[in-house]
Amino acid sequence: MPRILLADDSEEFRVVIREALEAEGYEVVVAEDGQQALDLFGTAGPFDFLLFDHDMPRVTGRDAIANLRSRGVRTPGLILTGSPLLTQEQLLGLDATLLRKPVFIDVLIAEIRRALGA
Repeated sequence: MPRILLADDSEEFRVVIREALEAEGYEVVVAEDGQQALDLFGTAGPFDFLLFDHDMPRVTGRDAIANLRSRGVRTPGLILTGSPLLTQEQLLGLDATLLRKPVFIDVLIAEIRRALGA
């Protein structure tokens, strides 16, 4: 069962996404922000996929993935944002895909499957 690390500061969003992903057969570990995601990566990993909101307190999703990449972590990742200011070009070198909120669950699941080669 593929393991996903989900980080988002919205509890409602975490619950909805976690339930949808678990219904698809994924194991989901949740974090409330980017710093907690980094902590969980070290203590609860390994993970097969990273699913991070961009705009979170303490550490953004982009900065969390950049931190992991600087440590040699190559786990596929996806950054979600509601902001029109973040672009895919700003994620170059991070090996992470950008999806805009609101996101359709079927689009999100298709992107995760694509990244995992399923």
